[in-house]
Amino acid sequence: MISLILRRLFFQRIPFNKYMQLISQSYFRESVRGIPRFIREITNKTTIEPTNETISDTLTRLTDGTISYDLKYRSRIKQELERIVKDNNGNRGNIQAAKYTNLSDDIQERFSLFINTLKERHTEIEILLIPIHPIMYDKISNNQEYQGVLKTEEYIKKYAEQNNIPLKGSFNSAPFLLETMDFYDAFHQKKEGLEKVLRN
Repeated sequence: MISLILRRLFFQRIPFNKYMQLISQSYFRESVRGIPRFIREITNKTTIEPTNETISDTLTRLTDGTISYDLKYRSRIKQELERIVKDNNGNRGNIQAAKYTNLSDDIQERFSLFINTLKERHTEIEILLIPIHPIMYDKISNNQEYQGVLKTEEYIKKYAEQNNIPLKGSFNSAPFLLETMDFYDAFHQKKEGLEKVLRN
């Protein structure tokens, strides 16, 4: 009697026909036929090979999570890089800060909570603001849609000063005399560019 009631409840509440395809032979056959295509798609997009090299011809994700760009990305000439940055494609896409006009109270609270958590754990804190490519910085600083980027820098600098946190860098690359070839794209610096920032 109980099993009859359970079976009725089970079949009435669950749309059984919907799930039948999961165990049907035709569904299984089609899924198996698709495996080679799926494998080809994966292997054509990405080849994963273990390496001890930190610089290679292909994009490499290092053990600390950072990325070493592929040879083509690293070897851009100045004119090509400037064209890419001018076209808003400096970060393999459009400016991520579009319509970022203000720094929200919520973000400020989260930042403060994060810093306070680090302090409670007795973590040494130093803030580094990474400069943006000079062409992109000019675009951002002269466009009302991106004023939130500049306000973010102001907020972080003020916060660091009020809380005695050492701060280096700026979104503005001018104080560090950074040039186009100090960047991979609009937002990512080469090692040489970062060394200029850290020296100041």
